[in-house]
Amino acid sequence: MQPLVRVVSLSSEKERRATIKRQLNEKGFEFSFFDAVDLRRSTEESVRTFFRKDEISTLTREMTRGEVGCALSHMKLYLEISNCNSPVALVLEDDADISRVNKENLSYITSMIENDQADIVILGYSKLSIKDEPFFYQCEPIRIVNSYLSYTIGKPWANWTCGTVGYLISRKAACRIVSDFKSADSALQVSSVADDWSFFEKKYGLNIFHVRPLQVFEDFNGFDSSIEPDRREVSGSRIRYLNFLRLLRGQFRRVAWWIGFR
Repeated sequence: MQPLVRVVSLSSEKERRATIKRQLNEKGFEFSFFDAVDLRRSTEESVRTFFRKDEISTLTREMTRGEVGCALSHMKLYLEISNCNSPVALVLEDDADISRVNKENLSYITSMIENDQADIVILGYSKLSIKDEPFFYQCEPIRIVNSYLSYTIGKPWANWTCGTVGYLISRKAACRIVSDFKSADSALQVSSVADDWSFFEKKYGLNIFHVRPLQVFEDFNGFDSSIEPDRREVSGSRIRYLNFLRLLRGQFRRVAWWIGFR
C-alpha cells in the first residue's frame, strides 16, 4: 500500500514544485502539495503567537521567522495526516532528490510503521551530499534493528536536528503530536524547529528510526534553502576540526554498542 505522499512547499516556488513533481511522476507516485506557512515578512509580535515554550526542547536560542514558519507548516501537515485514512505518510520538501527511492523499498519500510515497529523513519538529511555519505556514516553510526536487501534500518546514539527533507510518519504519531500542540483557541503552536527529532522522541515517546543508505537527499546545490541564511556561519577550519571530533565520537559509539554499554 502506497503511503499518503505530501510535498511541503511555498506556493510561490514554481521551479521547485516542477522539479519534485517530475521526479514523483517518473516514479509513479500519487501526491499533492501542501502549502507551507510563510512568516518571513510577519511582525515579531505575530510570530510569537505561534510559539509555545517547552522545557524538553533542545533549542537554546530564539527561532527565526523562517524556522517558525517551517515548523508550523509541518505541524499543520500533521493535523491533516491525523484526519486522513492512510496509516502512513511520506513527507518530502520541494528540494528533495528522490532518485534512490523506489516503491519496493518504501513498501518494506512502510510495513514496519504499519506494524507499530516505528513511528517515524528518517529517509534523508539536510546539507549532506552523496560524496560525503561514507564519512558521515562513520561519524553517525546507527544500531541496526532491521534490514532489507542492501538497506538497514536502525537507531542512532541520539537523534539530532538533521532536517525534514524526507521522512515517513505514522498517523498515530501525527495524532499524538497535534493533540498536544493545540492551544486553548485551537490554533496550532510550535515549541522547537521542525527537525528537532530528539524533542519529538522524548516528548511523545516516539520510536524514530533512520535508514542507511539514505533514500532522499537535499538538492542544496540546485536550490537555496528558504531558512538556511538565518542559520549558517561556520568557518572552514572549524568545520574540519568538528569533523575530526565527530569521527572520534562515532568510533566511540560503535565500541560502546559492541561491549553492550548502551
